[in-house]
Amino acid sequence: MNYVILYDIIQARIILKRKYNKMKTDRILEIIIYLLNHDNVPAKYFAERFNVSLRTIQRDMITISSIGIPVYANLGKQGGYSILPEYKIRNYEIRDDEQQMIKGALETLATSYTNETLNKLIEKYNALIDDKEKRIFWDFSVSKENSEVQNINSVLEKAISNRNYVSFTYRNANGGVSSKYIEPLAIHYKWYAWYLFAYSPQKQSYITFKVARISDLTVDNKKSTLNHGDI
Repeated sequence: MNYVILYDIIQARIILKRKYNKMKTDRILEIIIYLLNHDNVPAKYFAERFNVSLRTIQRDMITISSIGIPVYANLGKQGGYSILPEYKIRNYEIRDDEQQMIKGALETLATSYTNETLNKLIEKYNALIDDKEKRIFWDFSVSKENSEVQNINSVLEKAISNRNYVSFTYRNANGGVSSKYIEPLAIHYKWYAWYLFAYSPQKQSYITFKVARISDLTVDNKKSTLNHGDI
C-alpha cells in the first residue's frame, strides 16, 4: 500500500470536514477512492451514483484538485475524470491472496450482519482489488439469521450509540416469558447466533440475552449516565 497516498487521503478528510458538511465530505472521499482505482470516469457516472447534478460533480472535482489530489479532465465525447497515473494506489504491499482473504472476511461478516456501513466498506474495498485471479470462494450465508433478528440488531445498535434504555419481552431457553428493562451495551455474534450484552439497573448486574428470543422491543427516551468501562 502506498502510505504517502493514504496520508494524503487522511489529510484531505480533515480539510473537507472543516469546510463542508458530512454528506459532501463523504461523497468527495468516495470519488477520490474510486478515481484512484479507475481511469476516465464520466461525470454522469458520479452524478447518477450520488444523485446530484453534473454541475455539483464539476464543483467536487475543483474541490478535489484544491486539496492536492491531481485530478484532471479528459475532454471529448468519451471524456471523463482521472487522477495522474503516478499517483495511483497499487497495493504493492498486499499480495493478491491476502487481498482476497480480507475481502472474504468482510463478505463473511456481511452474511451474518445487515449493516449499511459494512456494505459500503465492502463496496469500497472491491474497488481497490482485482478479482480476476480469485481462487478462494466464500459462502457463509447459512449463518445469517432471519430479518426480525436483523431489525432488532439495527434498533439495538442505535440505542447503544445513543445510550438509551430499552424494554422488551424475553423468552428463555425453557419457554418462560418475562419483561425486561435494561441498558444495551453491545451486540456480538457467536455460535451462529446474535447475543445482546446488557446491564440490568434492577439487578445491578450484567446479563446476556439471545437476540432471537427478544420481541416487542421498545426504546426508552431515558439515557444512561453510568460508566461501564471497557465493554
